[in-house]
Amino acid sequence: MSEPTKTPFDLIVDQIRAVVREEIAKLRATSKLEDRLLDTDEAMKVLGYHEDQRQSFNRNREIRKCRRKVGGFYRYSSSALQRYIESLDESHRFTVLKSVKNA
Repeated sequence: MSEPTKTPFDLIVDQIRAVVREEIAKLRATSKLEDRLLDTDEAMKVLGYHEDQRQSFNRNREIRKCRRKVGGFYRYSSSALQRYIESLDESHRFTVLKSVKNA
């Protein structure tokens, strides 16, 4: 049995589908990991804070910009924390990354 002939409309739809598939594949290949919400302990660990430094951590204005309240608890955006680390000057960034590496 032969395949039914495609109309010009079917050909256009097939071309659109192919383009959409290519674009989705590009996005999957280039996209970063999705943003994760971290609890306070995880965020402190990412930034190299010790458990005893929780008060100092919570007072930091730049870090507070990375948090939001979800279900009565503060959660920290992993991508916002990453941007915060990248915004630090070189000496502070080295200290943060060194403390995370040793943890």
